[in-house]
Amino acid sequence: MLDGVGAPITSTGWAHQAEIADRLRDENVHVVNPAGAYASYYTDWEETDPTLGHNKWETFLTEELPAIVDKRLNTNGKAAVGGISMGGQAAMHLAATHPDVYDAVMSFSGFYSTMDQLGYQTVRLSVETRGGDVENMWGPHRSKRWAENDTISHPEGLRGKAVYFSAGNAEIGEADLEQYGANYQSLLIGLVLEKGVYENSKAFEKALDRAGVEHRVDFSDTGLHNWPNFLKNFDSGWDHIKPALYGGDVE
Repeated sequence: MLDGVGAPITSTGWAHQAEIADRLRDENVHVVNPAGAYASYYTDWEETDPTLGHNKWETFLTEELPAIVDKRLNTNGKAAVGGISMGGQAAMHLAATHPDVYDAVMSFSGFYSTMDQLGYQTVRLSVETRGGDVENMWGPHRSKRWAENDTISHPEGLRGKAVYFSAGNAEIGEADLEQYGANYQSLLIGLVLEKGVYENSKAFEKALDRAGVEHRVDFSDTGLHNWPNFLKNFDSGWDHIKPALYGGDVE
């Protein structure tokens, strides 16, 4: 389970926001929360960044970590990847690009385009407002690496997997008001971000339909870009991917 852009080294949002250990306490599943992926997009960077460091997350998540988990935790060989926001975008890319590694994917409020202007600006601002140089990640925009991470243009790798994603509709609900309180600037940012997520998720749904990729998507009646909204549909996502992890026999 992958964090959003603010991923700290000390803990994970899945641990202290989602309380994932309690959430899945009664399920027969190992949950791995990599920490410290701050503004990295869980990808292999082209260059070491002076601020964000030496990032080779895709190599770690697909070539190194799975073998460690399988060996140390005695798994059944089935694996899924999931995330929120930046982590959701990365999870969908990883599942589509490494079909031999993951059997299922779930993403909450991810953004699956990198080549259009909205996708580019979302990624650029996420990295650069954290002090990084986005060209150190994938090179100049519209380069090969940017195209490789544009999951909406090549979703075929998701065929045969359990695919789940969700988004809020950027309408303010009670949970959003409780989340932000009087911090109207953060509320506005959350609204703008989730509006883009909602529109992109609609486009991604159409791309999956065109490609003949089976999937489930849930759009909430309200919800901005925050943890309460991310978690609204967690149970639906888990129920959708669980059979793929359990080998089809959920019981």
